[in-house]
Amino acid sequence: MLVLGEFKRGKSTFINAMLGDEILPAYARPCTAIINEVKWGETPTALLHSTSTDDMTATPQPVPVKELEQYVTIQDGMSEGEAIRSNPFEKVELLWPLDLCRNGALLHDERR
Repeated sequence: MLVLGEFKRGKSTFINAMLGDEILPAYARPCTAIINEVKWGETPTALLHSTSTDDMTATPQPVPVKELEQYVTIQDGMSEGEAIRSNPFEKVELLWPLDLCRNGALLHDERR
């Protein structure tokens, strides 16, 4: 399932409702700077994927789910474009025990 929309249209709020918890940051202002993918996982886990690097075998970096906000949000004083260009991460892969994703489906949050 692709959750697609302009900045500040409720994509993260929608995904949080499906997760049953406030995991992704959701504010009244644009806040998400990278793509969020939700996939099936027995244990809630967040994996950050670096932007393109010379090392094509770069391993995703695990971070605590409760600290995810500091990696995916637009920092105060930055425009959406600046935040996207300067973030060292391309996406976060959130593994979650969400029945919708159990058989390989994924939620993909992307802004356009």
